Amino acid sequence: MISSPTVHDDVALPPEKTVVSGVERTVTNLVAVWVVLVPWLIGGRLWWVQALGVVAGTAAFIVAVRPSDNRHTLWRFPVFWLGVLFLGYIACQMFNPWASAVQRVSTKLGPINVWDVTTHPHVEWLPAGMSADFTQMSSARMLMYWLGPWLLVCAWWAAVRRRRSGQRLALIIFLNGIVIAVVAMIEHLHPPAKILGVYYDATFDPNMAPELTTSAGFVNHSAAAAYLYLALGAGFAVAARLQKSAKTGERDSGLTWVALFGSLIILASFFTLGSRTGLVIGCTVFVLGFGILLLASFVGGGRSPGLWVGSVVLALAIGGLIAYELHGENSATLERWKYLDDHPEDVDVRQVLRFESQRMLKEHFWLGWGAGSFRYTLPRYLYADNYFQSSKAYGGSYVWTDYAHCDWLQLPLEYGVVGASFALAMLLYWYGSALWLVRKLGAAGLVALAPTLGVLVHSLIDFPLFNAAVLTLFSVLLASTIKTASLSAQRRSKHS
Repeated sequence: MISSPTVHDDVALPPEKTVVSGVERTVTNLVAVWVVLVPWLIGGRLWWVQALGVVAGTAAFIVAVRPSDNRHTLWRFPVFWLGVLFLGYIACQMFNPWASAVQRVSTKLGPINVWDVTTHPHVEWLPAGMSADFTQMSSARMLMYWLGPWLLVCAWWAAVRRRRSGQRLALIIFLNGIVIAVVAMIEHLHPPAKILGVYYDATFDPNMAPELTTSAGFVNHSAAAAYLYLALGAGFAVAARLQKSAKTGERDSGLTWVALFGSLIILASFFTLGSRTGLVIGCTVFVLGFGILLLASFVGGGRSPGLWVGSVVLALAIGGLIAYELHGENSATLERWKYLDDHPEDVDVRQVLRFESQRMLKEHFWLGWGAGSFRYTLPRYLYADNYFQSSKAYGGSYVWTDYAHCDWLQLPLEYGVVGASFALAMLLYWYGSALWLVRKLGAAGLVALAPTLGVLVHSLIDFPLFNAAVLTLFSVLLASTIKTASLSAQRRSKHS
């Protein structure tokens, strides 16, 4: 349970115990390893990567619930029960298919974006879904997709008893983000020699074109940007923790500026990704995080030499970075922005997808079309409205996608208002808890939560939550931040 914040915040508390249980250590390591690994596996795009996520989540969950105290903690965790309802809803769609879809294949033209959809008898008053090839998209695959991150979050919440576990996880996420950012920038400067080109062999996914590669292990540039600004939030949390340590005298604050320069490296990568929304949100997270850090320094009764020296040099570095990107003609993001502004005659695919998604939502408003069904139901809507029609096959289109490019539409469209309400309830719990614990979040908690809100804003015009790497980091960062603040509140309550 989350303890309510207490008074006496100025009372010095004894140092936190350094003894950590084997269960907590194992769960922390499993979660950290998977969060770091999944973006390098093509951003978690393929079904077998998502299956590995379930394996990692299951292993962490089993270890976490072995002690009886951890099980009791889990039973009192609202996200556990809401997740059971949400996953059970998808399972009902999976076992109650209203239709099945098979890709139409021509031996001369190869696979094309047309599916033969056959309706089946089903229980109409229960959630129903689409049966299709598991390796493509289906209710079964989406059940697996959501299951992995949920297991990791439940394991973390049940097992972690020390704030330092969350702080250690933030550092690991931050360092991984720096490496991804560096690789992304090198790939942009030397596109013929992709560092991770081996990942993009057609044998991994025949639907994946080499020209879609953008950064490190990611295929989608918007997903790469979302992962990196989440990592940026974790980086500022690390810097805030170092700044707080300098004021409480626990250790030297000389590494504060190092964390800030690591954040600058991630910021620089947003100019090379090609994601306009990612650039805007990334810069916002950077400015907000840096502002909170400075404000905490002013009101906290202490000054960090590393922070102030680093701030001056950082300001100069940012100015040089912006000048270089604006005048050096090396910014893929700004070039893409300029191209779209100069070609207003190009059809806005996102606008079309949102329009058709709203039409689809009206037909299955309460129970949805079924998890993973968007790919199969979209083509006939596009054909009916004369969008992106393919000359190769009747009913086909030369634009295809699994996602509506708006997660706020995708969730009710596939899961209905009933199913989507479970996911919304989990979000309300997380951010309601953050408001309740706002005094215990501190600067580190606030800067860690900021990019999670950025993901929800990003979801208005894209599909970051439908990338396994982003969903995993988003979920774990939320759980770790709220859990750390909860532990801080409980610890202070015991000593007040």
